[in-house]
Amino acid sequence: MADRYPDDGCRSHAAQADALQTTNPVDPLATTCGCPADGTAQQWQYRSLGGFLRDFLAHAYARQVTDKSDTAWCPEPWRHREGFERLGTLWQTYEHAMRNPDPKALNDWWLFCADPHMRVLLDPAGPFKFCSVRYGHKEMLQALPMDFAKAPELFLEVAAPVSAASDAAA
Repeated sequence: MADRYPDDGCRSHAAQADALQTTNPVDPLATTCGCPADGTAQQWQYRSLGGFLRDFLAHAYARQVTDKSDTAWCPEPWRHREGFERLGTLWQTYEHAMRNPDPKALNDWWLFCADPHMRVLLDPAGPFKFCSVRYGHKEMLQALPMDFAKAPELFLEVAAPVSAASDAAA
């Protein structure tokens, strides 16, 4: 899996990504994480998504998630692609905020990352809609229906990859 990481990205988190792949095909670590180009990891506060959820987010974002509340939660959030991706994003952006020397970085993380993602995750119509703390995970949501037979040709055209050099020139 390490070959999926960009050359300028962090390869030191490849083992963690491999472990996450055993339960979900989504890899929240596949983006450049800001570590040095030599692949050495900067010190992260939480070495895994699970550690971040168990030791930080579950306590820092405590909510009533019983059957009688207006929130939804799945005790196995990794089994939902959207939940897994959003929680992985929360972890990575939290780690970056903690290493950022800007004193308002953590505040920005709460306002512009944690709160919006958690609103979606806890929404009763969100990705955990049919799950509950009492009854556990329920796989009842289906992918959004799409009729690609009616799509214009341009919609299905393969896009050319964009390089960092062409981004800089734009």
